[in-house]
Amino acid sequence: LEQNNIYRKLKELDDSLIVDINNEIYVIVHAGLFILPDIEIEDLLKMQGDNIFWIRKRFLKSNVKTNYKIIFGHTQTFTIPYELNSYPKHYTYEGYDEKKIVEEAKQSKIWFKDNKIGIDCGLASNGVLGCLRLNDMKEFYVKVE
Repeated sequence: LEQNNIYRKLKELDDSLIVDINNEIYVIVHAGLFILPDIEIEDLLKMQGDNIFWIRKRFLKSNVKTNYKIIFGHTQTFTIPYELNSYPKHYTYEGYDEKKIVEEAKQSKIWFKDNKIGIDCGLASNGVLGCLRLNDMKEFYVKVE
């Protein structure tokens, strides 16, 4: 019953949130955006479909400049360099090494590049909860045991 109530509440939430803090526009989404140049953010958000929940490489590799910053999760920040290049053997089926992956997760930090801010610091992989205070960009990391 409690799970159903939580699920219903989550379904009521918007897919994105646009906030203006200190004259900086932030778009907060789950995974990222398929960014197209010269389209107003409201129109771009209407075009996203499932990209907002699942996009990864195309978003991370995009060099499209925007007048807003995109805050996203979904991709653990310690894996972003691998998403941009390639994953090492300890992530493959043949060489999967959970200890190495957990150690990498523990080193996670909020990721900044151009107009993108990644905040998924690997909590699900024994990393930390990354928190970013937008009014001064102060980073906080919470270890959950």
